[in-house]
Amino acid sequence: MNRRRSILAGALSFFHKRLFGQKGSPNVATGPVPFGYKMAWMAVKTEKLNDVAAFLKLQNSRPVSWSKGIELAYDRNAKVVFVTPPIKGWVLIVGWSVVSDAEPVKSFYNTTEKMSAQFNEVQAFASHRVVEYHLWMLARHGHVVRSFAYVGERGELLDNVGSLTDAEQKLTFF
Repeated sequence: MNRRRSILAGALSFFHKRLFGQKGSPNVATGPVPFGYKMAWMAVKTEKLNDVAAFLKLQNSRPVSWSKGIELAYDRNAKVVFVTPPIKGWVLIVGWSVVSDAEPVKSFYNTTEKMSAQFNEVQAFASHRVVEYHLWMLARHGHVVRSFAYVGERGELLDNVGSLTDAEQKLTFF
């Protein structure tokens, strides 16, 4: 991961064993808030937040609330990612700084493959409602096994690699 300012959700050890609604710090204890459109994020299959932070080579990390972390992640000029506490076996990395703006699909390939080599499974997501951009990627054990990216505004399929998953096969638009 390139140099970037980073935000960690709470004290690493504090969140490691607990989920949401903590009351220990007014800056941290808000619980999850929604995000999704006009956003990029990755899901790393692990409970080891410290290992994800080390992999990302985070700089200037500090505890923040979910709402503040998501707010900062939406600021593309800030070059910030928000790293969540583990949620049912997954750590989320939220923010466009998780990938390169120039070639997000290629950047996601590089990042998910490297991360999945260490954490076994990583999924990447991105959406942008204005241009109807959608990306989903699944990497396991160092290799992308499924990737789909589409820009609806141009009707352009950017990526469609790997066999359809069982969930995709149940969808009516394939």
